[in-house]
Amino acid sequence: MEFPIKIREAQQSDIDQICLIQESISSSLEIMNKEIIEERIRNHAGTFLLASLDDQVIAYILADRKS
Repeated sequence: MEFPIKIREAQQSDIDQICLIQESISSSLEIMNKEIIEERIRNHAGTFLLASLDDQVIAYILADRKS
């Protein structure tokens, strides 16, 4: 079975779905609040990628930010 998963850069309109994923990860060492997510998307969208299935965000990945 094949799943049409799409990978794309995060957008401001994805924030609520990203927050839901964050809340569901109980083993997360660093929980990002909404303001941090907004800042990361605004300033580092190329390193904040989403996986979506049927237009529903199912996962995300953040690349390391280097100063």
